[in-house]
Amino acid sequence: LVLSAEEETVVALDAKTGATVWEHPLRAVAGNEPPNSTPLLVGDKLFALGSAGHLCALDKASGKLLWSHDLLVEYKAKQAMFGFAASPLAYRDTLIVPVGGKGFGVAAFALADGKLLWRAHDFEEIYASPLLIEVAGEPKVVVLTAELLVGLDPVTGALLWSTPIVNGNGQNIATPVWSSDGLLCVTTGMAGSVAFRLTKEAGKPKLTEVWKNDKQIKVDGLRAASEKEYKPTDLIRAVENPEELFKKVNSYLGGISDKHLSILADRFLEDTDLMSRFKKSPGASSWHNAYIGGLLEHTYEVMY
Repeated sequence: LVLSAEEETVVALDAKTGATVWEHPLRAVAGNEPPNSTPLLVGDKLFALGSAGHLCALDKASGKLLWSHDLLVEYKAKQAMFGFAASPLAYRDTLIVPVGGKGFGVAAFALADGKLLWRAHDFEEIYASPLLIEVAGEPKVVVLTAELLVGLDPVTGALLWSTPIVNGNGQNIATPVWSSDGLLCVTTGMAGSVAFRLTKEAGKPKLTEVWKNDKQIKVDGLRAASEKEYKPTDLIRAVENPEELFKKVNSYLGGISDKHLSILADRFLEDTDLMSRFKKSPGASSWHNAYIGGLLEHTYEVMY
């Protein structure tokens, strides 16, 4: 998204040359220095939300308009002071978008044709992007509003939890940060930062405050981290005890009675490089066992 003259415009550039491949104007805007939102690429479609409430789906290759909604006109959305800023979130075959206003706090649209699938709540002044997390293996959507941190069911929009987020100016801007150990960190508008632990208790998500301070999370710059500074499991969910799972898979394969299948299994197991990658690979690119060691875990589940 760029601001071209007085129009907010979706632009596709050639990665090698920087030349413009296609452009799609959203609408004329004024003030507040848009754009705010980051477009989302899902398969062969690009989804964009302009600061004036124009939501659209474009063909990735040509920029052709596939479907669109004017959130202000169609749904009487209440525009935030500084315009729409949240980036859309894809979940399965839906696009989850903070709209804002009575009954349209958050809404979900079909990726394929833009059909409104559900809408819920009266949240307003939402700048932070919705965040997809997992609690005890179950997907949840986190939304930070002007005054609340809430958890929603991504399928229905139903409210799962809600906690006040106090700030000094009625606005929370930064998208919360989710860590693989179940810690959800939030920077408030003017009142510092707070971290919550998310667990499941009696079949329901439980939110527990872990720490709170008067410091705001501020990003002054970005750089590439060296491999010595982090582990992939610090950032991405991983199966527990992968070596133990692998031993069980190995034991199952060792019990194959068919001579030819047994030889084939042994050939795979003898390839140490292949087995190393097998233990770390996800089971899919999204949703099903889509985490480090997911392929190993799914193989074990099929066997046993």
